[in-house]
Amino acid sequence: MAGVDVDRDAAADAAADAAADAAVNRAAALFDGGCNCAESVLEALTGCWGLAPVRAVATALGGGMAGSGYVCGALVGGLLAIGHRRGPLDAADRGGRRAATAEARELLAWFAGRSPSVMCRDITGCDLRTSAGSARMRDEDIRTKRCLPLVRDVVRHLARGGAGGGRA
Repeated sequence: MAGVDVDRDAAADAAADAAADAAVNRAAALFDGGCNCAESVLEALTGCWGLAPVRAVATALGGGMAGSGYVCGALVGGLLAIGHRRGPLDAADRGGRRAATAEARELLAWFAGRSPSVMCRDITGCDLRTSAGSARMRDEDIRTKRCLPLVRDVVRHLARGGAGGGRA
């Protein structure tokens, strides 16, 4: 029977990896198609987890929150996805709140280990509030070089079981 369990585990791992890869590809396609970082991450993860689409709630959060350079939109999109998946619908549900908070903290720690900062302006080196910063972002293709890898990494991490596992 041990061989059967190993086969089942391998099959489950392969299926999880395939689902995560599909989510990563979806996020990249959304990002390449014009969605911002937060929208791309949130939409890909909600699809992967079988949750209702809520991309519009992330629209104003790209570029470090409305292009202001604050917290990275890919990270924020991941946090929104965690909240959507695990957050309580009942304010009295302390367990749901604790679970969502624990997963969010894990994601924050994981992200901090992979990026020099959580701040969009530090990650991109651009001040998107200025025409010079916006031009640099476009001219140096920073969106593709720095942002897209983070979008992919956050989706891959969460879809493959980081921050509390895959599906709810």
